[in-house]
Amino acid sequence: MTRQTLINNISWLMACFALSFVVWIVATIQSDPIIQQTFSNIPVQIDIRDGYILADTPRVPNVRVIVRGQRSAISLLTSEDIVVSADLTQTTGGTQTIPLRVTVNRRGVFTVDTQPTQLTLLTEQVVAEQRRVEISVSALPPVDYTYEAPTSDILQATVSGGSSDVANVTAVRAEIDLTNQRNPFVVETVLVPINASGSRVFDVTVEPRSTRVRANIYPRDDVRQLAVRPDIRLATLETGYMMTSIAYNPQIIYVSGDRSVLETLGSTVDTEEISLANQTQNFTTQVSLILPPGVVILGDQSSIQVTIGIVAQNSARQIDNVPVEIIGLSAGLQAVLTPDSVSVVLSGPVTLIDAVQADQVRAIVDLNNVPIGNSEIQPQIIIDQGQTTLDTTLIPAAIGVTILDTTPAPEATPTPEATPAD
Repeated sequence: MTRQTLINNISWLMACFALSFVVWIVATIQSDPIIQQTFSNIPVQIDIRDGYILADTPRVPNVRVIVRGQRSAISLLTSEDIVVSADLTQTTGGTQTIPLRVTVNRRGVFTVDTQPTQLTLLTEQVVAEQRRVEISVSALPPVDYTYEAPTSDILQATVSGGSSDVANVTAVRAEIDLTNQRNPFVVETVLVPINASGSRVFDVTVEPRSTRVRANIYPRDDVRQLAVRPDIRLATLETGYMMTSIAYNPQIIYVSGDRSVLETLGSTVDTEEISLANQTQNFTTQVSLILPPGVVILGDQSSIQVTIGIVAQNSARQIDNVPVEIIGLSAGLQAVLTPDSVSVVLSGPVTLIDAVQADQVRAIVDLNNVPIGNSEIQPQIIIDQGQTTLDTTLIPAAIGVTILDTTPAPEATPTPEATPAD
């Protein structure tokens, strides 16, 4: 075999291999084509230099990633296989535009793209500075108590964070609530970073996170607490009525005045007299307090509002031998009642019961549509005064009624006598 023949054979062999590879590639593409797919809301991983932070973390958006590759590989791809990162390891602070890098942990993915392709980020150096501790009293103790300026275990705290955020902090605030406190008070309270206007500054940390605050609370010499006592004249209550309730506001007042005068006061203070004359139902009134000269009520409460509940007293009364009246009996019928009189028990407000006369109470039975024979019927009670608010009880609850037909029987027609035969 000549050299030329060998070269020709090798060339043909290589050409066959190349053609076979092309055929294989075409067949592979036809059976497993290249496709494109978009993944949304992929978070961006920020790689940042030690000692620096992102100053605009809330503005770092999620991005869209477009991938291309064989359908078999793309079908297995999930969002967790895609990592998008921004490299800020060389930052020196300030605003920078950083290209996004994409890593896909899946074979068969050929190309990737992101939307957007880069991010503009602001970085700041982390700083730590001392700020004074400021104590704020959010609620005062009772009016008859006062307090000395609260003190904290520490005078300063360390505030750490981005340089601009730390610069915005003017103090750290310890807030305490003295509501209902009447003795020296100690509480552990959280330290909150605030700006010049008193608003909280976020994205910074405070160390220590809390402090112990003390407040010396003690009674005031010029203020007294007094319990209010309404002066209700029960003797003026109308006959037949009773008082059921009393409510008043305020029940406690605070007064101020000369110490020597306050020492003469007891623990209660009376209102002006409250008359119940002509009151037959619930009513509300405003009354003043009886205080010595020179003593004034603290606050805007110049009088006491008193609400008194009044109702008529209830009673019961029995009226015996009330005759039972009959109505609705058809002509030609007679009714026999057993018994023919009843007792009626009236119950309700005593003032209404006392006004009823015995002859004003009537018991009536209506015999319309009642069949001839024996029946049992409950009489209807009527009070001629028309007092519908009274309850009535009948004794006995029902009476027996016998209806008789008294219509005379028709006379019989005489039968003609037979004529004797001749």
